[in-house]
Order: sequence, then C-alpha cells, then structure tokens
Amino acid sequence: MIHIGCALLPKKARHKFDKHHLELVTSGWAEKECCFCEFCEEDIDQKHWFYHCGECDQSFHVKCIPSVGRLSRVKFGSTVDVPCHPRHPVVLTRMFMESNQRCGYCKKIIPGFVDDMAFYCSECEFWIHFGCARDSCVANDGQYGRTQLWYEYNRTLYA
Repeated sequence: MIHIGCALLPKKARHKFDKHHLELVTSGWAEKECCFCEFCEEDIDQKHWFYHCGECDQSFHVKCIPSVGRLSRVKFGSTVDVPCHPRHPVVLTRMFMESNQRCGYCKKIIPGFVDDMAFYCSECEFWIHFGCARDSCVANDGQYGRTQLWYEYNRTLYA
C-alpha cells in the first residue's frame, strides 16, 4: 500500500540549491554512508523516499522541495491552515484587489490587479504571498505531527 501523497510525487523536481533535475529515490539506494538534506541539514532516512542529484551528489527530503510540498496542489478557492497564520484558515485566491496589500509574513507589498496567487483570511484581512505560505510550511514542518499534515493535505485535495 502506498500513501496518496507519495503516489502523486513527481519523478523529477527542482530546487534552488541545485541547477540539475533531482530524481525521486524510492528504492534501491545503495549508498553505504548516511546522507543529509542540503536544505534543512538533517539526516535522511534512506527507508523513506527522497530527491537526489547524481551529478552534484546532493539529497533533499521530499518536504524540503517547495514545488512538491503540501501547498503545491492547492486549487483556487481551497481553504488551508498555514503555520504563519494559525488563528484562521486562509483561502487561495487571485490577487485582483483594488489596492496594494502587505504580506503578513514577509511584510512586502502584494500589488493589486496582478494575475498571481495569494492566500487571504477574510476574518482578519490577512494576506500572504503564495511563496511565503509555502516557505512557512517548509520552515515549520517539524512542529506539525504527521497526522495533522495528512489531514490538512487531504482536506485540501478533496474539499
């Protein structure tokens, strides 16, 4: 049996720390030495899937690749919980607002009338760039238990 999140992982991914494509390693990893994640610098348990660049000999946890992280498959209008705004869930929306807004995470301006994505909390008028929400999930992933992440991920996919 395979976890649905694992079944949906792409065979290749990219990370800003490596100029090559990273290959998904699912089995048959023959390295004797334990490897570590280039992003978070923690050991990688070779019993679990991870991404690896053979040319640079760099490895990454699946959770440390933003393009395949838990916000990568969120659809417009979906409601998700993000660590950087724990008070309320946020909704993925297009940034077609009449005025500029300030990102609640990085504090930079989110320009109005731009065809891009952002998360929005209608209860407290909180805006956050899509990338900032994704980065906060990667940075705070260790604070969440697997059950909560699994629930939030599936709630987003099947809402």
